[in-house]
Parts: sequence; C-alpha cells; structure tokens
Amino acid sequence: MPVLRFPVVAWEDREGGWTAIPLDSPEGAALASTRDAAVEQVRAWLQAGFDDNPWRDGPALREPKITTVKVQVRPEVVIDERAWPAERPLRLSVAVVCTRDACVIPTLDVRFFFQDARALKELVAHYVQERLRGLAPGDLSRRLPPSALHLDEVSVKASRRLTLRATPPVLGALRVVADPLVWSGARKTYPAAWRREVDVAELQKRVRHENASVILVGPPGVGKTAVLVAAARTEESGGPRFWLTSGARMIAGMQYLGEWQERCERTVDDLARIDGVLCVEDLLGLVRAGGAPEESVAAFLAPYLERGEMRMVAEATPDELDACRRLLPGFVDLFQVLRVPELSGEAARDVLQRIAAAEGRRLRKDDAEEMAAPVERLFRRFQPYRAFPGAAATFLRKLLDSGKGDPLEAFADATGLPTSLLRDEDALAREDVVEWFRGRVLRQEAACQAAADVVIGFKAGLNDPKRPLGVLLLAGPTGVGKTEMARALASYLFGRRESEWADDRLVRLDMSEYAGPLAATRLFEGADGAPGEMIRRLRAQPFCVVLLDEIEKADASIYDVLLSVLDEGRLTDRDGRVTWFRSAVVVMTTNLGAGGQSLGFQKRESGGEGEVTAFFRPEFVNRLDAVVRFNALDETAARAITVRELRALQEREGLRRARLRLEWSDALVDWLAGQGFDPRYGARPLQRTLEALVVAPLARWMVAHPLARDRVITLDFQAGGIRLADTPDGPIPIAGAPVRAGKSVGRPGSGSGNNSRQDPIR
Repeated sequence: MPVLRFPVVAWEDREGGWTAIPLDSPEGAALASTRDAAVEQVRAWLQAGFDDNPWRDGPALREPKITTVKVQVRPEVVIDERAWPAERPLRLSVAVVCTRDACVIPTLDVRFFFQDARALKELVAHYVQERLRGLAPGDLSRRLPPSALHLDEVSVKASRRLTLRATPPVLGALRVVADPLVWSGARKTYPAAWRREVDVAELQKRVRHENASVILVGPPGVGKTAVLVAAARTEESGGPRFWLTSGARMIAGMQYLGEWQERCERTVDDLARIDGVLCVEDLLGLVRAGGAPEESVAAFLAPYLERGEMRMVAEATPDELDACRRLLPGFVDLFQVLRVPELSGEAARDVLQRIAAAEGRRLRKDDAEEMAAPVERLFRRFQPYRAFPGAAATFLRKLLDSGKGDPLEAFADATGLPTSLLRDEDALAREDVVEWFRGRVLRQEAACQAAADVVIGFKAGLNDPKRPLGVLLLAGPTGVGKTEMARALASYLFGRRESEWADDRLVRLDMSEYAGPLAATRLFEGADGAPGEMIRRLRAQPFCVVLLDEIEKADASIYDVLLSVLDEGRLTDRDGRVTWFRSAVVVMTTNLGAGGQSLGFQKRESGGEGEVTAFFRPEFVNRLDAVVRFNALDETAARAITVRELRALQEREGLRRARLRLEWSDALVDWLAGQGFDPRYGARPLQRTLEALVVAPLARWMVAHPLARDRVITLDFQAGGIRLADTPDGPIPIAGAPVRAGKSVGRPGSGSGNNSRQDPIR
C-alpha cells in the first residue's frame, strides 16, 4: 500500500487559533486550537478522500518554499457609494508558498501559476491588491497576514498502487489567457451551489459523457457561475481542467495582424493536452472581442467547436443569448443550452438560510441565521426583478461581514429608502405626505397630490412591480416648480440622509440635447460605445428619480425607446444587457400648453392634457401614470418662495459655523419677490437675485468681521438697496445704504406675523 506525502501550510490567527490547508486543494481548511491538531485534521480529510476515491491522483505541488513579498495596499472608505482612498498606503509583508511554477497565498485564498520567476513579486503584488481592493481600514485589519507560515507534510495511505503525477505539461498560452477555475481561490470567490444539484449533475453529464459545449442561460444572479464551479470541482482530481477566461483577455496585448489568432490556436492545443474545458463568463464578450462579430474570437473558435476539437462552457442571460444569435448566426447552435431557472420562494429562503449559517460559523455569530428571513423579504418586496439568490446573498454576506445587526437599517443605507417606507407596521397618512410636498413645491396642489399618490402606492405595495414606481409628465410654464418637484420626490423617497442624497438620487437629462440624428443611441451610449451617464447611474443605483427635462424637444426615436422603459421598467441595449427602471420614478417635464410666452408669473392657469395628447402618440400617453398641470405663480406664491429661500440661506456652512442667525423684514421679502421673479422665467431668477443682493453683501460683512459669533443679523430693505444690522451693536450699513429703523422682523423657521400666515412650511 503506497504512502503519499502532501504538503500542508499552517498559520496562527490573532485569536490564538490555528488554520491549516493542503497546498494541492483550495478546499479542506482545518481550524483547531493547536498547530498539530489542525494539521492532523487535514491529514484525516485527505485520507478520507482517498478511502472514498482510491483512484485519485497524488500531490501535484512538490518542493514548496516560503518566501515573503512586500506589498503596498491603499485602504478605501466608501461614503455614499464613492470610494475615498487613504492618504498613505499600508505596507504589508505577505508570506507566500511557491513551487517551480505555482504560487499560493494561503491566508488570502489566492492561487496562480507563473512562467518567469523574475515576475513573481509583481504578480504577488497584483493578486494581493486585487483581493484587498476597496477594503476600509477596519476590514483590512481583519485580513492582515499572520506573522509567519509553517510548512508541514502529512502522509496518506492509498489503497492502490499508483505513481506520483508526472510533471504537468507546459501550458504557455493557456496560462497567459486563463486561470484555473477551481484552483484560483474558488472556495472564497464563489458560493456553494445549494439547491442546484440537478443543474450541476446535468452540466457534468453533458460535458463529461456527451463531450458537448454548453451555454448556461439565466438572469444575472441566478447562480450560473456557482453551478459551473460545482461541476468543475468534481473533475479536478487530476489537475486543473476548467480554465476561466474572457474575450478581452484572449486578445489583450495583441497589436499586430494575426497575433491573437495564433494565441487562440496555441490555447486550443494546450486544452487538448489536458482534456481541458474553456469557461467564459460572458459569451457576448467573446462575440464582441477581436473586431466585427464575423471576425471575432468567437468566430475564430467556431470551427474548433464544430469539429469537437475543444469544449467550452459559457454563461449568458436570455437577452445576451438573443444578441449572440443576431450578431453571429450559427455560433450559438454549436452549444447545448442549459437553462438555470430562478429559485422559488422556499428554495431561495433555504439558500439564504444556509449562507447565513455558514457565515455565522465563520464569523462566530450566533444570530446570523436570524438575518436571512428579513433580507429575503426586503428583496422580494423592493427588488422583485432581481433574480434570487444573487443580490440578496451578496447583501447578506456583506451585512454579516460588516458586523451590523439590523438588515432593515442596512437596506435603508444601501437604497436611500427611509425606514418608514420599509416597515409595513409603520403607518403613513396621505395628508401628511401631501403637506410635506406642499412645503417643497409651493402653490402647486395638483402636483403635490400626484407625488403623494406615488409615495402612498409604493408604501402600500400596490405599485405595479413590472413598471417604474411612477411615471409623471409635468406640464406648465418655466420656473413654476417642475424640476423642484423631481428633487422633492428624490428627497422623500430616497433621501434617507437628505443633505447627502437628494442630488445623488436625481438623474437629470436635458432632452433638448437629444434632438438630432442618432439621438436614441447617444442617450444610452457614450462616444466610446460605453454606457451613457443615465445607464451607468441606473445600473449603479436603481433607486433614484430619472428627470427628462423638456421631453417634447427630444427626437421622435427617443419616444420609441422609452416605451419599454415606461411599460416594462427595463431597457435592453444592443448587447442584450438590461438596465432596470423598476425601482425608479420617471419624471418628464414639458412646456406644452404654457402659451406662446411660457409665462411663469401670471394670474391665468395654463398647461393641460389637450396639448400633451395632441403632441405625443397615444401609445406614449397611455404609459403615463398622470399628466400633472402646473399653474403660473402669483404674487402670494412669489413671496412664500422668497421666505423659503431665505430660510435655506440660514443653513449654509459659514453661518452655521459662526452660529450667526438671520432675521428679515417684510419689506425685504416684498422687495426680493419683486426683483427675483420675472414674467418670462417665473421663479428661476430668484436664486441669482439672492446671491447678488443678499449673499454678496452678507459675505462682505462676514469677511470684514471674522470674529463675529453668536449674533443675530437683521436683513432689511430701504430705498437704495439692502441693509444689514447686527442687533446687539446697532445697525451696520452695507454698500452705502442709509441707516433707519427696521420693520417687523421674522425669525428663521417662523417668520413675522405675515410671513407665518403665507408660508406653507409646517
């Protein structure tokens, strides 16, 4: 009975426990209180594997050595989905185990092959930085390498006589363009394929017994990669056979005619030597790489697939599969299609439960399993279009790894939704919502009612899950609050921290810029073919308000593209990639019906559905939830908006830092309302008026009095301009304005008697 010797590496963690793993396999990690106990667990695990499968091969990695490589890693802190790198990088001493052409970083679960030993340090730095990229200082500290690694060797008895594996064949091209799927840290990178036993067995049968190439088809997050990895793990006893690559990697660095084609030929030869399978996560990327589809990498490899000289397992969504059929007819027919269905409710809950249990054991959290049910509910309720378990499983792992215990609070932070909308048990009165919008958008009752209906429908869970949360067309003159209503919706729905989220959650496009040829293409794609700004932001954060300003000025092709957005809440680009609008509110504005002068400060009402239905096609109008008429502003509204803007001025950083409070007179409000509102532009000029007539004089006074603190600054008006008065020391004239006694003054948040009656903010 032969005895095989396997190398084992062990290290001590910061809590005093010991971890040991066999170098030949990314699985089988052992945890124990002592080094000897951990190594013995690995030996027992390997022995059990040979008892179950006596035809397994012996150790592949021989004569390992430990070396240390210095690597610089820069921590990052993510604030509002923006990564802020630390000022100084952290220098780590990373212990690695190397053989003649392979390297293992055990503590980070990284394995890779190399050809030139002179590039080893650079490769180690690359893989370490990739694994630790984006980690905050606290997260990085938990992943710091141990002070030392220890090499051991365990003996395993094989029940049959076998010869140690020969030196693996030289796979020059394959190792350049691909990585072993399972031997590259798959244990940590990819989740287990729970509840996918049937799919895994079917993939194994088609690849192993039928010698077929297979496309795994399913929506993003359904578990296609997990199925592939699970199938590959059962085939890896004789060395890595499943190699992962992409279209971009196949042609990377190739500059001259015929270079990447020659590389592909050598890759096919390498796969033939090891009876290997090429795995591609993005089939459409293979069709796009290398030039036009008929000259692409996919087209070059098609004859090899057709003759059975190579096998491939690729992944694609249903839309991407259709795009591949359209771009390269006949290529998809070379594959067998294996559909990976979305998990049902019970199966999805079970998978999340298993993930929570596994993470709980790893992190030693007793309450981890309690997190699964609320996470499943949140994603079913608020992101029903996302396939399970993908996004929910990722969220659950991050939640447990962060140490936070409240799934609802974490979901609110991620989406911006206030907890009052997430908790079913929290009551929400419609009149309270209407009143909140009245405080943001003054004297536009119909608009406030329509916005409140969007919020209430979403809160009650009665919005159509297959459409955007709301589709509103706001019609009326310029300067009456249409854009402000979009901001208000973004603030109410997704402004969990209003001061930080309101603008980030408003995706605003001026549709007059999309009036020419190819307007629809330019709307969704940049000049370089990459996704346009709207698509990028929706994919990064689907919980937002999309504002399409002056929609009537867009090219007619835009309306055709928007039909699927407004009706199905999704947009599919030419590459078959889907952008979801089902967690967004789509707001469009138009000046249709505002009259020839587009007056925004007049007494008559304007803007109705007649002009809208006459301009847009019926199929477009039928996809709108509401056409909301905005009235022209009157003098009362002008004065109320002025008071609101003065109160907003009080919240600026300079005043808050110096603890200076503002008061103002009725005369000032009347004067600013007259100066800031123009019959042609409505309320738009008010901000410029405040900056010129209030902010600039106030700034000059603050610069001249840098030590001013804890004072009340009175703003007043008299003939000749504005006057500032510091009430403790008497009035201070600004820009030559004469000094006189001020009128009645309104304090911030309440106003004077007249102000409080006219201001709708509660």
